[in-house]
Amino acid sequence: MAKSCTYDGKEYSDGSVVCQSGKEYRCNDGTWDSLGSSCGTHVTAPQITEDAKVRADAKLQCMSFFGAGIGRVGIRNSCSGCMVAVVSWQPSVGIRRYKVAGYSEIVINVEDQAGQLIGENPC
Repeated sequence: MAKSCTYDGKEYSDGSVVCQSGKEYRCNDGTWDSLGSSCGTHVTAPQITEDAKVRADAKLQCMSFFGAGIGRVGIRNSCSGCMVAVVSWQPSVGIRRYKVAGYSEIVINVEDQAGQLIGENPC
């Protein structure tokens, strides 16, 4: 059985990803391995296609966007609890909500010309 890891006085199960000093680390059998990617409260994703862009203008505590390839965008939850990301897709789709488990991420399709991460709520 894989060992858990401890960070900032909390215990995390094997495979958990935690933001430590602005960088992501994954628990690997009792040790923290750097994933080499930045994390934090404000992340702006790159242009997703020629016409569609996503932004994370709100300074959110847990949720952030990351680029995930043409026509797709990732949503990352850097907090321990399940969170719902609130995204505004413009000009026609409107508000969508996406549930993301604690210390996890999902990849979704871009739904309109522009998407903005505007809020977060507990699940």
